[in-house]
Amino acid sequence: MLIRSIFIVPLLFIASEAFSQTELLLKLKFTSDDQVTKTISFYGDNIDPNISFQDEQFKIAIDGTDIDDIDIATFYRLKNLRRNLSYDFQTGGIEKLDNSSGVKCRLGGPASAIVLEVRYLTYDNSTIVSDEMRTVYDLPLNCLYSAQFKPKSSDAKASARGVIETLRTIDELK
Repeated sequence: MLIRSIFIVPLLFIASEAFSQTELLLKLKFTSDDQVTKTISFYGDNIDPNISFQDEQFKIAIDGTDIDDIDIATFYRLKNLRRNLSYDFQTGGIEKLDNSSGVKCRLGGPASAIVLEVRYLTYDNSTIVSDEMRTVYDLPLNCLYSAQFKPKSSDAKASARGVIETLRTIDELK
């Protein structure tokens, strides 16, 4: 029994140490009057969406609590969708929208929205030279909130909606 413990404890430490190196890749924030009311986060141990390796680690957390029993296919779906949202070549750039449309909303209550942030990468000669979490898409939940960000590429917009749908489904099924 002692011999088994000697081998298992270091293996558990190595596994937990490797997984602690995960990076935040996607964050879905639910807001109400500019206050975040819920956060769904997707983590992975590789920030480059163009590279895959066999033992990739992923996790999803809702308000800081890890969600178990998520199929590996869901993780890879999120990783693939993220590829279209992670750098200018795929997004076509992130457009800051002009909110001066003059539309008046008479709805009472807080302005509500869903805001998608992505680990956005800057490449130089096929090497990542910087990365930052960046808002790439927001979706109004009522007329009091005006959308502010969207990717220019239609593929990136579709990917943003796919990420939102996937993470909202996970949240509803938890």
